[in-house]
Amino acid sequence: MPALTAPEPTLAEAVCLVLIGQGVEHGWAIGSLLADDGELGRIWSLSRPLTYRAIDGLAAAGLVTRAEAPTGRGRDRVRLRMTAAGRRVAAAWLDRPCVHVRDLRTELLLKLVLRQRVGLEIESLLDAQERELETAIDALTHRS
Repeated sequence: MPALTAPEPTLAEAVCLVLIGQGVEHGWAIGSLLADDGELGRIWSLSRPLTYRAIDGLAAAGLVTRAEAPTGRGRDRVRLRMTAAGRRVAAAWLDRPCVHVRDLRTELLLKLVLRQRVGLEIESLLDAQERELETAIDALTHRS
């Protein structure tokens, strides 16, 4: 399998991958969700060119496939589907707590919203996040 743009998917790749797994089949629709005024764009926005670059990376890594979908009118759209490897990567990313405090505002919020979009519980992620941050919290509060 070809490599992603990084050993782990970038934030853009991970979010796009999860959205594809949630049934968002077209790059334009993903871009709309991630636009400044989109459902997820209020938390974190991504330009359309960067959205399509992330999708290209996912396709190159074999995490999504593309298929032409004739619409009968206008421009044909490319349908995106997640592969088995993509499902594993997306599930692992959604379940993994953020390692750095700086990622809480964006990455953790995105994971929580993406989980809620499809009815996944959030408590296990929040518990894992709390455990991940215990050392930093202890250092900040001078607990041992």
